[in-house]
Amino acid sequence: MHAHDIIHRDIKPENLLITAGGHAKLADFGSAMVLEGGSDVINKSAGTPAFTSPEACVEGDYSGKAADVWAAGVTLYMFAHGKVPFMSPTLVQIFQMIKEEPIVFSPALSAPLRDLLERLLDKDYTRRITIPEIRRHPWMAAEA
Repeated sequence: MHAHDIIHRDIKPENLLITAGGHAKLADFGSAMVLEGGSDVINKSAGTPAFTSPEACVEGDYSGKAADVWAAGVTLYMFAHGKVPFMSPTLVQIFQMIKEEPIVFSPALSAPLRDLLERLLDKDYTRRITIPEIRRHPWMAAEA
């Protein structure tokens, strides 16, 4: 999807479907955006607040692809922990937590899974793992 300059903008467990063959498929492209001009810089957030990247919690431009990677990280975190990393009754509090609070990881996680989650959920989008790097990550190879 990113290779075709499309960003989803609402990656979360509810938007994942599993095929009979066990492959995950992304659904609900209602918030998706086709990028133009070879840039993935956007300035309007969409999607579910708990899956919003830190850079999308403030006004200004940010990388739509990096924001999708963050949301995929929150999704994987939810599968591993049974909850999202940040939740609060108000949108303002959720965004503040996403921007400022550290992420707490279960000590029961394998080292490769924790490393992948830390890289997916790097609050600095310029250091966040990319899709090609995710595909080569040891946890992905171990699970394949």
